[in-house]
Amino acid sequence: MTMVVSPRRDTANRWSARHPLLLGLVAGTLMTLVLVVVDGVGTVSDMLISFIPVSVLCTLTALSERRRRKKHNLPF
Repeated sequence: MTMVVSPRRDTANRWSARHPLLLGLVAGTLMTLVLVVVDGVGTVSDMLISFIPVSVLCTLTALSERRRRKKHNLPF
């Protein structure tokens, strides 16, 4: 059974599989900026508390996508 995936979604998955660390850093930075703007987080420790978990989560997700693509012989 083959799944039909839109080209746009496949492109995003391929990009995240190619650049997992960059994806984690960008997502963590964006989430930290959102928290600074919305909640008014001011201290550096509060920024790190919001940056590190989001970055790690997004990086691990992208690494699992990379592993899945390698396992199924899909192009990067």
